[in-house]
Parts: sequence; structure tokens; C-alpha cells
Amino acid sequence: MIEDGSYRAKCYKSLSETPGFSGLRAQLAGQDEENNSEHGRNEERGVNMATRPASGWTSDDRSIIRGSPSFDLLSLITLAVLLVAGEVPASEAVKRSYIGERIAVLGFDGSQEVDKQVVNYIDSRMRAQVAALERFLLVNRRNSEIVLREFGISAKVNINSDQAREVAHWLSAQKLLAGNVNYCKTKEEYSGGPGIDRYNEISVTLKIFNVQMGRYSKAVDVRNFDIIARAFSETEAIDSAVDQIIVKLCEAYSLVGRIINTGVNSVVINMGMPDGIRAGMLFTVYRITEEHVGPLATSDPDRKGMTEVGLVKIRSVSHESSKASILRGRYRIEAGYEVEECPRYNFWEHDLLINYSSIPVNFQKNPSFDAGDIGRARYYGLGYALKRFDKSLALEAQVGRLDIDPIHGWEARIFAKYRMPMLPDFLSVHVGGGMGLAGASYELPNADKVFSSLEIDSRSGRINDRIFGLLGSLNVEAEVASWFCPFVNLTWRDYGTMNEWAVEHRTGEFYDSPEGDQREKTEKVNIPKRFLPYPSLNVDGLAFRFGLNLHLDRIFLYFRGLL
Repeated sequence: MIEDGSYRAKCYKSLSETPGFSGLRAQLAGQDEENNSEHGRNEERGVNMATRPASGWTSDDRSIIRGSPSFDLLSLITLAVLLVAGEVPASEAVKRSYIGERIAVLGFDGSQEVDKQVVNYIDSRMRAQVAALERFLLVNRRNSEIVLREFGISAKVNINSDQAREVAHWLSAQKLLAGNVNYCKTKEEYSGGPGIDRYNEISVTLKIFNVQMGRYSKAVDVRNFDIIARAFSETEAIDSAVDQIIVKLCEAYSLVGRIINTGVNSVVINMGMPDGIRAGMLFTVYRITEEHVGPLATSDPDRKGMTEVGLVKIRSVSHESSKASILRGRYRIEAGYEVEECPRYNFWEHDLLINYSSIPVNFQKNPSFDAGDIGRARYYGLGYALKRFDKSLALEAQVGRLDIDPIHGWEARIFAKYRMPMLPDFLSVHVGGGMGLAGASYELPNADKVFSSLEIDSRSGRINDRIFGLLGSLNVEAEVASWFCPFVNLTWRDYGTMNEWAVEHRTGEFYDSPEGDQREKTEKVNIPKRFLPYPSLNVDGLAFRFGLNLHLDRIFLYFRGLL
């Protein structure tokens, strides 16, 4: 924090060696411990804490300063010099946490059609979830009920700003949470298939009061949320609604800090366990530009002058700091960048792949036919990839057309891809493997004569063959813009050889289909090789594939922003 030998370090040392300063600090620390333990005992006994003064200082606290003759003029001068010598270190200055702030869950009301047990379950579940956050001090439920009864408040969700100010004052709370369960019922809908789908739906109205305690006044900020949750069971619907409420609370009062150190694939944040940091939390990383005035903790919601550069996930937490792994922005995040809690994030990404390839073809030609040579197969593909950017694995499915004049084919494949680690975000290298199904067909010369000699009745003169195989790939993508990436892919195919060319033969027999109509039976009949201009065809081997990877999520967000 402060370099040894610097002028400010000498001031700190001088101040810490002053007897009055160290004595005051020890007395205040001891009283804080006594107050905290007393608070815990009173909460367990259910003692009314609403009668405690709202001010942070008591008469005993003030007497400590007045009755400390050793806290002399020298200490005040040293402290003033320390403050003038420089600003507080940036890693400590940029922080927004809620240490010591108290939140009161006033409870939930319910409409006449809502079962009282449902309301009570939501109320209990909500208190448990708020306590599990460990971000605020939760006011004892009994204290809240006593204060509400004293003020004659029955409909908690209808509390106005004046009432919220008084309730917060007597509970020594900075935040109040109240809600109303509008309905919780079973709904039915026809989805087009057999039967009717039944599900449970719950609607909750939520109010969050933020009471800012001033010396002469108390400002009240009110936030309203309407939450609807659906699930097959009533309990799952209620739990989903409570989870949404917790997310809204965390979004409304998110934690903010600063990166104080960076590693190979990790960062250290200047917030620890007392600030409410827990393993698994997500933080968005911002770079603050010159246009932005003030730290992120005091910024406006429009994020003016701020650029999002990455995302980190908390791995380990200590008392003073936290270590997080970098999910995005590995080579863009630097020390000094600010972070803000991100309660929910969509990790799934959907990509559309458009590509072209030229595939080597090995074929056998029948000398009895005047058949031309077959060149390389042209491949036009359209694919879809589903992946989580916080994971290394992705799934890809693709269909494509093989154009090998005079033969026309197709290919369908699905395989898994593994993203190589420790690369910049704009560069992706995947290795993958999977399986595919390839097929081809071409017009049989003199098909009528051939079918007549073989006693085959077919509607088409085209013969076809298909075969399963394995694939391996190495894919390199480079992000040019936020919504698309050109890529180069090296694909290895091992399909085998298509050498069983067949045609569908109509048997003349009929059967009743599930739809109620009659259909003619068909069977597969292989054509002897002497009738084939190309008895065998093989598309195995290595081939380069070029294309574009379009990020559908980012394209959707872009067009939604235009609308």
C-alpha cells in the first residue's frame, strides 16, 4: 500500500506510535466487539433492538475522545499532514460494499385467493436467502413485527416513503424489503401434442426501500419489481420466484471493487469476506475512460465513460482480498480496472457457421462406360454450434452439400470441440472429433433398360449410397468484430467407400399407415457393378475448410438495440 521510507509511511509510523491514537483505537475496537456480541445475544433472546439509537456514536463514545488527554494536538497535526501528503490508495478508495448495513425483511402479504401457507413459506424462504447472502445484517423478525404493530401497518407492500423512513429509523436499518403475492395457481394450456400441459405460476410484487440516513434528514429510494415464475410443481415455482427476488436485490445493490493485482489467468480484487464476497460470484470488469467522472461506485447506470473488458469468477476469498479466475478478457484486464458484481450472466453462446471446402475424391471408373473424370468435391456447409464460454467444450452440428459433377451428395455430422486454453479472447483454437453420415446419388445411364432386366420398378432412375464415418478437426478462429469471426478448419474424414449403389423397388404390396391411408411397400435393391459407370466413390482424407462464424446472441442484441 505505502512504500517504506516514503514521507507518508513516516507519518503513519509517527501517528501509530502516538499513545493517544493507539489507546483510542484499542478502546473503540473493544467496544465494537462488545456491541457485536451483545447484538448477537439480543437477537437470540429476541430483545427489541428498535429502541437503540439510530446514530452510530453514543455518549460513551464521545466521552472517550473528550476524556483522552493523551490524544493531544500533536496527533491531530500528524493526521492532518498525513491527509495532505496524498490521497488514499486507489485500491482502498474504489469500493462499494454494505458492511454493517442492516436490512429488514418486513414480510409478504397475500391476496384473498392465495393460501396463507404459501405466503408464510415465501416469507421464511426469503429471510433464509437474504441471511445466506451475508451481505447485510438481517434485522430480527420479532423486532420488525413489533415496529410494524406500533405504527399500525398491516399492508406491508403499501408502505409509503414517510412510513418507511420511520420504520427504518426505529429498526436502525438502511434497507427495507416488502412484497405481495398476487396469485399462485395452476394453469393449463394446449401445446399442440396429445393432452394438456399443466404448470404452476406465481406472481409477486416486490418493493425495496433504501433509506439513506443523514444528520438532519433521511432520503428514501423506492424500487418496484414485478416477478412471475413458472414451474411444474408449486414448490419449484415459489423457489424460482424467491431466487429472482434475490437476483433483483443483488442487482440493485451490487458490490463494486478494484483489481489490485493480475496473474497469468487470475486477478486479485480489493474486497474480501467481510464485504460479502463468496466463491462462485461473477464480476464484470470495466475500464474507466477519461470521460467518466468518479469511480464506478458513484457512477450513473448508463455506464458513461466505461468500457466492459472482461468477466471474472471468484475462486478463493480471504479477509482483505479475493482471487478470481478470468473467464473473458484474459489479455485485456489490467491492475486498476474496476469490477462490479454480476448476479446473473448467460454463459451460453449460439453460433451460425457458414463455410466452403474443396474435398479430395477417390473414385473407380468402369471402362465399359464413357464416363468423365471426377475432380475434387465442392462442399457448402451450414452449421450450428452451442457452447459455454466459461467451459472449454462445445457441441457443433452441421449439414452440407457435396457437389461432385455428375454426382451430388450431402453430409450431416455432429462432434465435440475442445478450446485450447491460455489464448487471447479474439483467437480461438479448437480440436474436435465426432461422427458423420455422408451420402451421394447420380443418374444411372439407360436406367429403364437396366431396371427392366433386373425386374425393378422404381419411380426414379437415380441410384444412391450412404455410409457412416468418423471425423477429426482443427479449427482456428480470429475475431474481427464482436459479432463474427472468420475461421480456417482442417478436417480429416474416414468414411470408407460408397460401393453399394441401390434403388428403391416398389413391391406392389400395400399397408395401412398410422395416418390411416394405404402406402406401397418398397425395398432396397443393389445394382450390380457392371451397370455402374462409377462402382466406388471415396471422400476420405484431409481438406481445408474456410468460413464465417456468426455470433447469434450478439447480433440479436445489436438489432434489439436498434429497435
